[in-house]
Amino acid sequence: MEAYLVCAFLRPTKKAAEDGEVPSIVVPATVVLAKDEGQAAIKGGRLVPQEHENKDDRLEVRVIPFRRTA
Repeated sequence: MEAYLVCAFLRPTKKAAEDGEVPSIVVPATVVLAKDEGQAAIKGGRLVPQEHENKDDRLEVRVIPFRRTA
């Protein structure tokens, strides 16, 4: 298992973007343990609050791996 930093954004609808709305963070940066980036992305998706779960087309999960230094 490796440590990954995950977060999730909710993109505005096309009309809302035209009106100046910007993406919002729905899952702030959180560390998860996972076998790989794919599993970390799934775990990040599970952290999305219920009120945004039905907006899959507008959700974007980002994953950053921690690097070993020793």
